[in-house]
Order: sequence, then structure tokens, then C-alpha cells
Amino acid sequence: MEIEKRYLGLPDGVSEKDFELSVYRDKECTEEVKNIDFGPIEPGEEKSRWYWLKNTGEVHLSKVYVGMGIIHMEGWESRTDAYSAGSLEVGEKCLAAFQLKVAPETEPGNYSGSIPITVYGSESMV
Repeated sequence: MEIEKRYLGLPDGVSEKDFELSVYRDKECTEEVKNIDFGPIEPGEEKSRWYWLKNTGEVHLSKVYVGMGIIHMEGWESRTDAYSAGSLEVGEKCLAAFQLKVAPETEPGNYSGSIPITVYGSESMV
């Protein structure tokens, strides 16, 4: 599954390159992750993978939400409000769960989609 980052509430005078959140496999934040492999997953099953989030930008992040991916009969769905990692100061990191759920009625097969991370840079946008 691809990690999709959404940045909202860019403060005045701040460019997008200053507003960045990175995902890492290790606590030292040296192995960046762009995709998550949940491995085989059966209908009705749910899996979680834990990764480190780090504010690698130049501004405070007011709120970070890690979404959930859901596979069902109609295809792929992502929910953006599954888990709140709270706020992150520049250079601060936290451990967060990325989740994938397969609805019980889903046919076995290969599916792809994205797990969203929504990052708010301004308290007024939260």
C-alpha cells in the first residue's frame, strides 16, 4: 500500500517544502518508508504495521492523522481519521499504527490502494 500524504492549513509565509512529515521503519529514523507491505490478509481480517513519524519540515505540525485502508466488495476505501498522532514539533517523532482491514464478504485477490496521512499545520484547520 502506498502512503499518501495530505498537507492542510499551510501557515502564511510558509512554503510546501517547509511543511513535511516522513515515515520511517526504525526508531533512529534512517530507513524511510514510501509503501507498506501488509502481507497476505484474509477476508474479515485486519492488520496493523507500526512505523515512526517524524516532522522533517521547518514548521510545527498541529495535528497528524494516520488513516486506515479498507478493502470491500466495491473496491478500495481510505478513512483519514483512524488514528491521531497528536502534534509534532520540528524534529519530533512518534510511533503510529497503519491499519488495513478486509471486509468479510470481499473476494480473495490482489488489491492496491493508499493509506492516507493528513497533516494540519494550523490550529484553525483542525
